[in-house]
Amino acid sequence: MHNLGETRSSHQRNHLLLTRDTFVRMTLPGMKNASAIVHVGPALGAAFTEYTVEFEPQGELGPAAAERFLYV
Repeated sequence: MHNLGETRSSHQRNHLLLTRDTFVRMTLPGMKNASAIVHVGPALGAAFTEYTVEFEPQGELGPAAAERFLYV
């Protein structure tokens, strides 16, 4: 059972803890057959964006306007 509004995630001044129950999957511009879970970005005060991508067969990220680091 999931109680709406209850989560272990926490956003504090000096740290951010994200748990699976708060992950939102979406398609970012240029992605094909893939979805992203954005973990941190400028909206939370970061100077970068960090996200996880889940690929389906033939999935693509698309072009990037900035440098990317990939962990496989």
